[in-house]
Amino acid sequence: MEQIAELSVDVKIGFQHLGTAVEWENCKNRYFTFENDILFALDKMKAWKATPNTHTYNDFIEACDQSKCDKAVTAILNSLAGQSGLLGCDMA
Repeated sequence: MEQIAELSVDVKIGFQHLGTAVEWENCKNRYFTFENDILFALDKMKAWKATPNTHTYNDFIEACDQSKCDKAVTAILNSLAGQSGLLGCDMA
């Protein structure tokens, strides 16, 4: 009976670790999207700086349309500060 109780505790701990690992993986996947938004806008800004014209400027502005860049930066900074970010993942 004691072995079953020990096994039960081990299995419970194992599933808790697995749940934590899955949660971290989901968080990384969510924030990867935000990271891509920021890197995409940065590339467009670099292109505009290298070739300043209306087309490259509009590409840069469109990259951050509808507060996409603001949301991405806010989500990443909040998650790194342990404030759950926009999607409820603390990375602190």
